[in-house]
Amino acid sequence: MKEQPGIFIRHEACPACGSNDNRAVYDNGDKFTYFCFGCEDSGFIKEEVATKQTKTQGSEFMNAKETIEEINGFPVRGFKERRIKKAITELYGVRVGYDESDGKTIQFHYYPITNKGKVVGFEKREVVGKKFTAIGSVKNSDELFGQSKFPPGSSRKIVVTEGALDAMSVQQLYQSKQQEWPVVSVINGAANARKQIQANLEYLNSFDEVVFMFDADEQGCDGAKACAKIIRTGKAKIAALGRHGKDANDYLKADKLYELEKAIWNAEAYSPTGIVNSADTWALFNEDRREDSIPYPDCFGEVNKMTYGRRTGELTIFTAGTGSGKSSFVREDIYHVLQTTDIQVGIVSLEESIRETLDGLIGLHLNKRITLPDVEFDREGNEGKDAWKAVAGSGRLTLLDHQGSVSDNSLMEKIEFMAASGCKFIYLDHITLAVSEVDGSVNESMDKLMSDLLKCCKRFDVWIGVVSHLRKTGGGAKTFEEGANITEDALKGSGSLKQIAFQIIGFSRNKYEEDEFERQRVKISVLKNRFTGFTGPAGNARFDSDTGRLTNVPVEFSQL
Repeated sequence: MKEQPGIFIRHEACPACGSNDNRAVYDNGDKFTYFCFGCEDSGFIKEEVATKQTKTQGSEFMNAKETIEEINGFPVRGFKERRIKKAITELYGVRVGYDESDGKTIQFHYYPITNKGKVVGFEKREVVGKKFTAIGSVKNSDELFGQSKFPPGSSRKIVVTEGALDAMSVQQLYQSKQQEWPVVSVINGAANARKQIQANLEYLNSFDEVVFMFDADEQGCDGAKACAKIIRTGKAKIAALGRHGKDANDYLKADKLYELEKAIWNAEAYSPTGIVNSADTWALFNEDRREDSIPYPDCFGEVNKMTYGRRTGELTIFTAGTGSGKSSFVREDIYHVLQTTDIQVGIVSLEESIRETLDGLIGLHLNKRITLPDVEFDREGNEGKDAWKAVAGSGRLTLLDHQGSVSDNSLMEKIEFMAASGCKFIYLDHITLAVSEVDGSVNESMDKLMSDLLKCCKRFDVWIGVVSHLRKTGGGAKTFEEGANITEDALKGSGSLKQIAFQIIGFSRNKYEEDEFERQRVKISVLKNRFTGFTGPAGNARFDSDTGRLTNVPVEFSQL
């Protein structure tokens, strides 16, 4: 006897092969059958045995022992009391379970939870009492309810509600106009919405508008603002409800579809409150920003004395001639932050692979140039493992795997994701390459990127360090690779670099100097310093070709 085409009821143990749950039981209308997927044993079951755990009525059934497979076989029904039609619940894959006592009354709703488009579990909601139960691998997904139904960027606008019933209610509005628009919902309510929105930033930012329509209560308003805050600038809007009910489903039940649609179209663009009365600024004035400063490592010479380090909310530019050491200074700074703070660090290194970045940082930890063939280094042994644990094992590094491509315009989204994920220091190496493959004017692209980076600093309260190249010198003048002095106007690209940056720190050395000490000596300059205003020469550093480290050169020694 082969597997029967009836309605699946449950999995159970198979007496023939001894498996725990390989035998499936089916309701064929006039009889119950079983089929074992392990040993392929099949046959009939007496009706009284099958009905001990199952009540049937046509194609509707209720089973107390639920699995994902079983729930996938549960019926799809419209919710009359909610005025949601079957076509809507069918679109979202919402299923129902019936009261065992009569087999007619809907007792449960089952809302699918997906991961990469595949159903991995269900949120079981008791219709009376609103009790929720998780079924399946629900912890394996942060996807929004309904997200798998609407591809990224599939329309201009997406609506995000606080609950699944509200998402279906808005979709009911659209389909009443013979339309289907992306409408999704957070799963765990407004209080926990920000985390789920954060996990799906790339998806939501693929739409031109993201309208948050949360419940018209304090928790819903606060949740909508918290979510809108982390959406890309200019995309987030907040829809106001309340006049005809607390949520979208209240509007649907009250037959206020016009008012519900109006609330979506009149949603206000989110912008944080920016008007402050001076009488309310004492706490802000009383903050000493010097206490928030994170110093640069010692190899930065006199930079700390001139700048008091750097602070979140600021953007610093590091610049030098080609091969003059700017990436080495940045690497030293990253390692310094890892060793002296508990800050989460984001690294966007467009000229290096993740492997190369790790090799550089681990080399600093070991005081070895581990990439050189003549340097002894036990990569797979304890030396390599211990060094990796010290640098990367804590998980405090978040790195971009760009896979050799920087033409993707989503670079800023990835930087914002790092910021939203908790990275307080983010390094971009380098901005010249970041805009080299974009369509249109390079300078215009750089203006926009610098503007977006500054907004990111302010919105997420992070510090961003940006590496920039220098223009080529002309007319036979001394080049920067020959140790020429650096000025702000020498930055390669648009004027926004020097205008937007809070600090600009330059490094110059003569790569062609015959004397080895002079060849390895780097002159450091503070070209711009908005915090204290101090600019000018900031000491010297020297690159040790044996250890790969940069060390401070005392002023009196560098002047010999």
